[in-house]
Amino acid sequence: MLRPISGRRAAILMGAGPTLMAYHGTRVASLSTSPIAIAVPSGNGPILLDMASSAIANGKILQARNTGEALPKDTVLTAEGEPTTDSKKAEILLPLGGPKGSGLGLMFEMLASILASAPIQARALGAEKRDRHTGNTAMLAIDIETFRPLAGFTHDADALTAILKSLPRQAGFDEVTMPGERSQRTEAKRRKSGIPIPVKLWEELEGIGKKFSVKMPAQMPASYG
Repeated sequence: MLRPISGRRAAILMGAGPTLMAYHGTRVASLSTSPIAIAVPSGNGPILLDMASSAIANGKILQARNTGEALPKDTVLTAEGEPTTDSKKAEILLPLGGPKGSGLGLMFEMLASILASAPIQARALGAEKRDRHTGNTAMLAIDIETFRPLAGFTHDADALTAILKSLPRQAGFDEVTMPGERSQRTEAKRRKSGIPIPVKLWEELEGIGKKFSVKMPAQMPASYG
């Protein structure tokens, strides 16, 4: 989870990495899932946006393989480039919002990789066919007090979030949440009651633990917390 470098700074991170996502209009992996993270301070703690430019995170596919759940439609392709909802067949992620997600992925590769003379996708897709796991990050840190007093910034940030939270809600929405708010609640809950792990994944971890003589942590009762 991204956190501001200090209480008076905001930060933007743009990531580039392994070739997992299809560029809009293609049926082969041609971009990274290219995550972006943005954090700003507020009076109620940091406001955090952390998202991939793909329609679904790669971690969700791995989770679905352990639980047997189907994936949402129009989020992944098979290795042959065909749409699927079967997590076991999912090999290529689709970009979020079509050309918008792939456009972000392309520009993050430009700024995080090509700008640093460390291109990833051209080497993976071109004649070199490099398959080494590589990741790059471009970071921008903003000292808010260079532009205005921090107290004024947090006051206005709090005012905006309060207005957004008080707006009329669509049917099916119990509340309006800010970026990172649900994750922070989940973190607090997990710290209190533990992290739920699918049985299949736990068994895999046990196997790895035995192989390297690492004792597994104790399990909490299902009703704990």
